[in-house]
Amino acid sequence: MKAAGCWNIFFGFETGDQQLLDNLEKGITLDDIRNSSRWCKDVGIEIRASFMIALPGETPELAEKTIKFAKGINPEYAQFCITTPYPGTKLFKEAEKRGSLSKDYSQYNIWEPVFIPFGYKDKREIEQMEKRANFLFYCRPQSLINLIKKIRSLEDIKRYLKGFRVLLGFLKA
Repeated sequence: MKAAGCWNIFFGFETGDQQLLDNLEKGITLDDIRNSSRWCKDVGIEIRASFMIALPGETPELAEKTIKFAKGINPEYAQFCITTPYPGTKLFKEAEKRGSLSKDYSQYNIWEPVFIPFGYKDKREIEQMEKRANFLFYCRPQSLINLIKKIRSLEDIKRYLKGFRVLLGFLKA
């Protein structure tokens, strides 16, 4: 893939907990994630990874495990999204069994908690966990070093400064 011009892959890893992966029926293991990440890095393919906060069965402690896992595999970019179980999906059916689920479908997006797993107190705790995940991932030395290594132009610096401002704004509230 690298020889054909592939320079990045966006993986939906979802979680850093094997039981939650199994619940999602992802068909992968944490070792599969570690290996695929390492293989990409070995050949110079950039990793972009997506993780879900507040999955059915998740607790704040398991979310912390996911954050630690994300930092350990060290993708160039990580996205931490609030779980949105859309109607008609298996995830929606699972969410109905494992927490409280809003019926206001106008709020269904990856930024508003519409599902509160039994392991969380309320929406605010989920929102705080998402902010914490972003902060702990991006405001660590390794992440900053990764970004600095990629600077090739003034435009890169401007883009990273804009992203940092977004992260700071995201952390408020």
